[in-house]
This record gives sequence, structure tokens and C-alpha cells, in this order.
Amino acid sequence: MDAPLLSRQMKITLIAAAIAAGLFYVLRDVVAPVAFAFLLAYFLDPVVDRLEARKLLRTNGILVILGAALIVLMVVVVVFVPLVIEEAQRFIARLPGLLTALADRLGPLLKQWTGLDANEWLDQSTARLSAYAHKLTAADLAPVTRILGSIFSGTYAALLALVSLFIIPIFSFYFLRDFDRLKRKPLDWVPPRHREWLVAVVKEIDDVLAGFVRGQVTVCLILAALYSLGYAVSGVPLGVLIGLFAGLLSFIPYFGSGVGAGLAVLLCLLDWSGWGPLVGAGATFAVVQTLESFVITPRIVGDRVGLSPLVVIIALMVGGELFGFAGVLVALPAAAVVNILWRRAGERYRRTSFFTGGQA
Repeated sequence: MDAPLLSRQMKITLIAAAIAAGLFYVLRDVVAPVAFAFLLAYFLDPVVDRLEARKLLRTNGILVILGAALIVLMVVVVVFVPLVIEEAQRFIARLPGLLTALADRLGPLLKQWTGLDANEWLDQSTARLSAYAHKLTAADLAPVTRILGSIFSGTYAALLALVSLFIIPIFSFYFLRDFDRLKRKPLDWVPPRHREWLVAVVKEIDDVLAGFVRGQVTVCLILAALYSLGYAVSGVPLGVLIGLFAGLLSFIPYFGSGVGAGLAVLLCLLDWSGWGPLVGAGATFAVVQTLESFVITPRIVGDRVGLSPLVVIIALMVGGELFGFAGVLVALPAAAVVNILWRRAGERYRRTSFFTGGQA
């Protein structure tokens, strides 16, 4: 008797989701800052609630949180980013000499083992690349043109993001101030007979976002700090930059930490100054990975239902392709929501008469 009603609910949900996704895509330049501001408010709401529970007015608590975030951002932009850029520029300036020195060191071994002259091979490779560059046609450059187009498109998007930096805090403030009302108000529009089901779905979505996505963001920040500190103290070239890369991309399983460790080893070999940095890089990787597996992730994320590595990668690719940088930011929360709705739809489908073999 309830099957047709359930079917109607699912149809309405799918149609509403499709309309919302279409509007989001068409108005993505306008909606993206608002969506990001809402996500920021969602992640900061528990902190504001704790401050409010300690008798601090909600508005004052929001100003404290947003002010602290702004100060941290300014410190990062004014102090931290220039140091990283300066370190990268110094290393890039030294790179040709490091490659030549590496060829000189490895040359005798390569010649002894393979009969290959490293310096001669390096010169020949450079000459071949130079000759190839002169022979490039427009067709050969088509992929590069597309990449450059993407870069300039990304630059335009970055300018929009810069403008959004002034808009996002304002929207976040108002979202945080009225967050409790925003959570309750949509239920007034839901028919009472569907309200219990919707509340259960929203609660599950909230649990996953709070436990997995919010927890994963926290884990990434902690890992970025640990990797940066470990690689920098070990004397790894570009250690801070590699550590940030490894930590912030650790939400892609095995990618951030693996590529970060590979880059650390490669740069230690290129800029050889003894075994210390290389051993330190290995020790940093081992210690941080152990802490992440047995302490950080279990305590922060716990056994919350997450996303498989394949789903994470696909979600990031689709989000970036459709909505650019903003799409990457909202990819994991959106994927977590879709995962829950898909599982709920599967559960309902398995209860239908069509699946169980009864009469439709």
C-alpha cells in the first residue's frame, strides 16, 4: 500500500535534485561563493555553538571565529607564502647545476653498469628537445594551447575568487547567525507524512558530513603541519612546500603522502648533502603515516561511513571539470550526500513489489 507513495517521494526527490544541480551549474559563478559560504558556516557552527554555550552572544562568537580565521589567513598570505615562493625560486635557480652535478656523480656508475655516458646523454637529450621544439607545428601545440586556455580560464576564476573573498565572510556571518533557524525552516514546507523520513535522511547526511568531511579536513591540516615540520627539520629541499602538498592532498588515499615522499627523496638526491635529509625524509614519512593510521584518523574521523578511494577521485575530477576550483571544494561533501541518497534509494527499491516479485 505504501509502495506508490514511496515511489512518488523518490521521483520528487530526484526531480528536485536534478533541478537544483542544473540551476547550480547555470548560475555557478554566482552560486559558488554562496555555497562555499554555507559550507564554511556549516563547519564552523559547532564552534560557535560551544562559544554560545559559554554565555558568549552568538553574534560576538561569530565575529571572534571569523576574525581569528581572517588573522590566520593574513599571516599565511603575508608571511608563509612569500617564504615558500622564495624557497622555490632559489631551488629552481639551482636546478640546472644540480642536474649537472648529479650526472657527474652518477656518470661513472652508469658507464660502468650500462656503458652509458650520463653527460653525453644529457647533452644529447637537450639537443633533441631543442630540435624538436623548432619542428613543432600548430597541431603539435594544440594540447598545450588547451592547457594554456585552462590556465587563463583558471586565472579568470582566481580573480572571481579574489572578489568572492570579500563576499564569503559576509554570507558566512549571516548564515552562522541564523543557522539554527535555517535548519528548522525547510521542515515547515515538508508534508507531515514525509517529515519523519526526511529528518532521518538529513540526520544521516549531517552525521556523515560532520564525522567524515569535517574530520577529513582536520586530518589534512594536521598532516600538512606534521609533514612540513618533519621535512623542513630534516633539511629536505622545498620541505615546507612538499609537506603542505602531501598533507592537503591526503584526502586522496595514498596520493598525497606517496607523491610527497617521492618528491622528498628525489630532491634529496638532486641536492645531495649527505644521508641526513634522506634518512630524515624517510623517518618523517614513517612516523606521520603511523600516527595518521593509528592515532589521528581513528580519533578524529573514527569509524564514520566514508567514501571509497575510487569515489573520491571521480568526485574530485567531476567537480573540477564542471565547476572549477569551487567544484573541487564541494566535491567531497556533495559525493557524501549523493552516496547516502543512493543507498537510501537502493533500500527503498529492494522493498518494492517489483524487486520482491509481488504485484506492482
